[in-house]
Amino acid sequence: MWTNRPQGLAYNILRKEAASVVYVLNKDGKPLMPTNRCGHVRKLLKSGKAIVVKRKPFTIKLTYDTPDCVQPISLGVDTGYTHVGVSAVTDTQEVYAAQVELLTGQKKRLDDRRKYRRTRRNRLRHRPPRFNNRRRNPGWLPPSLQHKVDSHIRIVEGIKAILPITEVHFEIGNFDTHKMKKPSIRPWQYTEGEMKGFDSVKEYVKNRDNYTCQLCGKQHKDGKGLVVHHFLYWKGRHSNNPNEMVILCDTCNSVANHEKSGPLWGWEPKQLRQLQQATFMNALAVRLMTVYPDADFMYGELTAQHREEYNIPKSHTNDAFIIAGGKSQLRFDFPFNVEQRRRNNRSLEKFYDAKYIDSRDGSKQPGKVLSSIRVKRKTPPKDSGFRQFRQSKVSKGKRYIRKKRHFYQPGDLVITPLGKAIVKGTICSGNSIQFYNFSRTFAPSKVEPIKFGKGFCFQT
Repeated sequence: MWTNRPQGLAYNILRKEAASVVYVLNKDGKPLMPTNRCGHVRKLLKSGKAIVVKRKPFTIKLTYDTPDCVQPISLGVDTGYTHVGVSAVTDTQEVYAAQVELLTGQKKRLDDRRKYRRTRRNRLRHRPPRFNNRRRNPGWLPPSLQHKVDSHIRIVEGIKAILPITEVHFEIGNFDTHKMKKPSIRPWQYTEGEMKGFDSVKEYVKNRDNYTCQLCGKQHKDGKGLVVHHFLYWKGRHSNNPNEMVILCDTCNSVANHEKSGPLWGWEPKQLRQLQQATFMNALAVRLMTVYPDADFMYGELTAQHREEYNIPKSHTNDAFIIAGGKSQLRFDFPFNVEQRRRNNRSLEKFYDAKYIDSRDGSKQPGKVLSSIRVKRKTPPKDSGFRQFRQSKVSKGKRYIRKKRHFYQPGDLVITPLGKAIVKGTICSGNSIQFYNFSRTFAPSKVEPIKFGKGFCFQT
């Protein structure tokens, strides 16, 4: 918030950016109808009758009493796994439009945290293992999916905080994951699992792939010479989910093929579809119906029909415009591009692996790549390991432990004596701040924050 700043600063920024729409709040913080009278807004800011609350989207708060006269505004939300489109329309015009790019990579970060936690606990005294000692509330979702559901809710509530929304419309999806896996499924087969009649996962995967190597295409009807391969190993995933496993022969399942230059690195069979997005959309529809029982829900087929009827191109913001009930209203000049960023990095310690010269090609490789491929120390190293290719050490490994979290973080938008700048990082134990715009550094006392680069960040 800019309430503790001189209003002349807000006046100059409004004049430079020339916002097409200014969102207005009354004295009590309730949203009023937006305005495009930027000249009148400048006079209010200069006279002290209004203060700046947000820079993106530009929002002011009046300091005097005003009548609460508002018009009906309909909000349309095009839900999605990675992108969300929103649009707010009245009877005459579109007053808000944005495309939000949701945060990704939560599952990988959670997996890394789990690995670090297990490694840390292995150094402690021995204790008996404890499992299934955590309670899960009804409707529990994995943290990665729950974060995306909460992000949809925060997007809607953030718009309702600056606009007097009277109706909310969602586009949801209803996906049949069983039919997506097996298009010829019969009604009675919905109660049967895909591995019914098989004693193990390996037997099911071999039968599903018809005892055929999925890389070279050679068939082994007797089942000998075939192994089960986790084709997402290069992502660090070794799940026993049959959708992430294929059959390979002994020839294709070699050590050389598993390297970065090998055919198995980055390889994913096309016939195996990932259903994470479909599963998330089904769970999202249930949660939104619970949180917003008075909202209107529609499916993508109806949106596509209206979009073709009004001759509107395909995009997330255009879909949201159709969902909100838009037809021929005056469109928003410049839709916002919003990117969701991490708020905090709770990793206090980082490890930088040592690097060696690879004797095979002379390149620099970290120690984990040129390792002995063994899981336990008590087991002897394998002859087929890569440790034998270590030639000379280029850099030794080191640990970096963060001892303090500084106020200014990378990505923050601040005002310096040289103008607006984006923070690159801090040096000298936080006593100096570096910027992307110029090479000069400033002390934190000479810098004033405008917008922290966390959460939902509006791109300029």
